[in-house]
Amino acid sequence: MHDDDQSNPHAGSMRQRKGQVSRAEERRGKQVLTPDPWSWRRGFCVGCCVVALPSLFLAFSYHQGWLESASSRREALMENLRNRVYVRIGRSNVHGVGVIAVRSISKGTNPFVIANSGPCGDENVGSAFVSEDQLHNLPEGVGEIVRAFYGGWECREGRSGCEGLRGWTYGVGLKGPNGLDISYYMNHARKRANMAPTKPPGCRWVSFAATRDIGAGEELLLDHTFMGPLGFQELPE
Repeated sequence: MHDDDQSNPHAGSMRQRKGQVSRAEERRGKQVLTPDPWSWRRGFCVGCCVVALPSLFLAFSYHQGWLESASSRREALMENLRNRVYVRIGRSNVHGVGVIAVRSISKGTNPFVIANSGPCGDENVGSAFVSEDQLHNLPEGVGEIVRAFYGGWECREGRSGCEGLRGWTYGVGLKGPNGLDISYYMNHARKRANMAPTKPPGCRWVSFAATRDIGAGEELLLDHTFMGPLGFQELPE
């Protein structure tokens, strides 16, 4: 029996080469079937981008809106500084300190317009009634601030905002005394008053306007008796 492998000295090396080729082809086949270990990461990143892009767009849009809003507020502030600031706190010839004009104020002008606020100022902040009994329980001196700067109301049954309160109360702005604007420092005068209360249409709180032309250096004076026993609510529209 003839054995080609034994008769052919190159047969062993040929089988070895064939085996190597077969194993190489097998490895190539396995490589084709083996998943790319980075494929899930690429898919994850693509998914993240798909999800994140709308959020990034919204964030960018919000940032742009904020910048535009900040720019608008700055412009409103500058307009207020140029055209709406008329007074400062200064020494009063009436009592202590008062509101002094730093430039001329024309008749009918409201010298207390707040920047970046609506036609009714910041009344949207609201107020709350504080009773005399509650004032007695405050630190010494705080009750006097409330009595000096806020109008009084008599709380009666059925009156809005008076739930649980009776007797004399004060309508205190929800910002508290630290949020008082400069108009609260106008001193009282009857005959020499050069300011009067007004109530802009649709507003709940009063504002003020000059009753005549006021020169720089003059003190702004108001007849405080307009508040009466029921405070600002007595003022007609």
